[in-house]
Amino acid sequence: MDNMVVLKNISKSYKKNVILNHINVNIKKGSIYGLIGENGAGKTTLIKVLTGILSPDGGTINFVEEKRNHLPRISAVVDEPAFFNSLTVEQNLIEHCKLLGILEKEKIAAIVLTLGLEKHKDKLAKNLSLGLKQRLAIALALIGEPDLVVLDEPLNGLDPEGIMDLRNLIFKLHKEKITVLVSSHILSELEQIATDFGILKDGRMIKEFSKAEIIDSGIKLEDYYLKIKGGK
Repeated sequence: MDNMVVLKNISKSYKKNVILNHINVNIKKGSIYGLIGENGAGKTTLIKVLTGILSPDGGTINFVEEKRNHLPRISAVVDEPAFFNSLTVEQNLIEHCKLLGILEKEKIAAIVLTLGLEKHKDKLAKNLSLGLKQRLAIALALIGEPDLVVLDEPLNGLDPEGIMDLRNLIFKLHKEKITVLVSSHILSELEQIATDFGILKDGRMIKEFSKAEIIDSGIKLEDYYLKIKGGK
């Protein structure tokens, strides 16, 4: 599988604090990349650099495509989901389409169906459960038909049903050949959904590996992570 995005020697500091220290990341096209690391490891900063929210102090981000003039479209759900609380689910999607300069009712209807929001399209965003708010945020991210969807800690606060719904949604995106990057503390869930992994520690990428390596190791992802993190 070819790489979609290659980050080389990415560095980022705030004042005197080094957050990212010459990080290298390889995200394969069509993969589900699980980004692992403790609080403060640099996951969110890395995601913000990848998505253009922050500029790196050094390093390069290369998008690898067959056509040199084509850059993959990236959509991200970072921090708190952003939408209009006083509007309904459907109205939020319409307004987002307007912002992007598109208004295709068929596209909105398809995304509503894909995200399982058809029964909730007339609900105000502020009245949605946390799981439905996550779905709406991802629906907004899909409007622009992205090649890469980035989800920063999307499982936080979700109940078991919400986690299962999100897992199924990520599988659906994967089936549609959309590359997905997911950061999460819930390693048991990442083990189920991700095809590839990267471990951040103290602002460094200490190892990238595939799900096949986990299977070959004969141990769970959490134990493999602890082994790698501890340098054993």
